[in-house]
Amino acid sequence: MAVENERLGRVFVDLCARPPTVEDAINMLALYSRLNYKIVAIEKSPWLDTARIEKAASDAGVQVIWRRTLRASRPREIQRQLRDSERGEIVAVAAETLEAARFAARNKRVHILTVSPGMERIVDRSTLILFQQRGWGVVEVHLLPVLAATMEPERRLDYTLRAMFTIFRRAVGYNLPLVISSCSNSPWLLPHPLHIIGLAALGGIPEEVSIQWVTVNPLSVISRVNLGSGSQAR
Repeated sequence: MAVENERLGRVFVDLCARPPTVEDAINMLALYSRLNYKIVAIEKSPWLDTARIEKAASDAGVQVIWRRTLRASRPREIQRQLRDSERGEIVAVAAETLEAARFAARNKRVHILTVSPGMERIVDRSTLILFQQRGWGVVEVHLLPVLAATMEPERRLDYTLRAMFTIFRRAVGYNLPLVISSCSNSPWLLPHPLHIIGLAALGGIPEEVSIQWVTVNPLSVISRVNLGSGSQAR
């Protein structure tokens, strides 16, 4: 119990939530508070009333930061979408090709390089070097594909878990900072942070490493946003 209390004394962060409606966002924020999360990044959408959500977050004792995810297969697509990013937003790139991933990894306007199943190869030494050259950077894994795969044939879940565990091990092997985000779109899909740590343990990741993936590493991203690095940096 003492060990669990020590874990729960940390600042847990989820850098990706995608509520489809304001009501979903309000319900999710209430649950985030009960699950001991302190900071949540919500995907920006024209259908979400940011003022209502920020008020609900304040009432729940959770800090909200806004996020924009860019999906691209070419560098020019990333550049075009970056024009819409605003100061104070987290900018993530879900690269669909190696070329786009390399561009995102060296671009200081991008805070997060999101790695999807099938793109495990971008978690490598080249990405580490590009992060080092610009001074910082993190890769991100979403839990939603795993949760969604539980409703698919068993082989789909097996493939998704193996891809996730491969990303985990490659991040550790190449010493790449990683964050695990839920990217949940419903309160029913929100994981407890200790369950995330447990999932990483199934992939062979030591607890002292996986704890950083839901605490220290996402906090470093937020510090970059607060310092103004990212969306307005050139």
